[in-house]
Amino acid sequence: MERYPGVFVTSSTTDEWGPDPEVPGSAMHELVHADGLHAGLSRFTKVDGPVPWTPERREVALILEGSVRIEVADGETLEL
Repeated sequence: MERYPGVFVTSSTTDEWGPDPEVPGSAMHELVHADGLHAGLSRFTKVDGPVPWTPERREVALILEGSVRIEVADGETLEL
């Protein structure tokens, strides 16, 4: 929800989650998609193995529960 111009507010407890067409086994909640900007929340709901995912732009990952192993191409492996 845009509270003020350019200020968006949401909650991870929202009921507005839908399947993410780009990331198998995950759901997404879109916060804003305007003027070339796309921001929101993603959550993995069911994963039975590795999920290949290459973000087009910079990503921020916040692990709230469980764990994740991220293998960065030409880089280190992160265990979070």
